[in-house]
Amino acid sequence: VDGSDVRFHSPRGLDVNGSHTLYVADTSNHAIRVVDIATRVVSTLSLAGTGVTLSNPYDLALTRSGMVIADSGNHRILLLRMVDENGAALSPYNVTVISGIAGQAGD
Repeated sequence: VDGSDVRFHSPRGLDVNGSHTLYVADTSNHAIRVVDIATRVVSTLSLAGTGVTLSNPYDLALTRSGMVIADSGNHRILLLRMVDENGAALSPYNVTVISGIAGQAGD
């Protein structure tokens, strides 16, 4: 669901990039939302083709090539690369589990 029909449910962490795009960890909707600050249009970051399903993403931080996501319901930290070394957009995104294993809580 995109645009004016988007309903946030427990939004948590957020970060903004230099092009005035806000990224929000929409925790209870199990999604990352993308907000164009100028137009107020909201969309959902697509992870299609990555094999990743988020569960209660709690926080995120933007990097030069994408973002790091605290995927709390899956007990893991993900590195999502959205562009390659040359700045070209990746499709699908490249996802690496930095820490944790889906479904296994830590000590």
